[in-house]
Amino acid sequence: MAQTIRQMTGKDLELHVSTDGGEWTDISGSSCSWEPTGGELETGAEWTAGSRKPVIGVGPAAPGGGTFRIVYTEETGEAADLLNGYYEARTLLYARARPRGSAVNYWQWTDKGYFTSNTFPSIQASSGDILVAEVGWHGAGWDQSAQVS
Repeated sequence: MAQTIRQMTGKDLELHVSTDGGEWTDISGSSCSWEPTGGELETGAEWTAGSRKPVIGVGPAAPGGGTFRIVYTEETGEAADLLNGYYEARTLLYARARPRGSAVNYWQWTDKGYFTSNTFPSIQASSGDILVAEVGWHGAGWDQSAQVS
């Protein structure tokens, strides 16, 4: 196989949230990263009499999860404000990540779940670093699809 020439960086990442899965709010401008977890298949093994190796199988996928890393601001409508409001209200949401940006046939991942932590930033008085918050996500499971619009 020849070496790829289609590598990507995170510069085009788009992150969106939605309360209904139809109208999406873009939080990319105040988001730093998305680290998805979950989706591992449950596995099973059972040995039968006289065998040296087990009979194996796979079951359902583990729930989705992850961390959204956002820039901490106190501006209405930016990621910290929105995500903290959803966390406080325990709002069932849709989350969507588009690693390559928005275009027909580019991949996207979507999940339905809850933000599980507030947007408190880590703060060091002696640092000049931008304040960021890591916000936990727990969902049913990330689904990959091609964008249609």
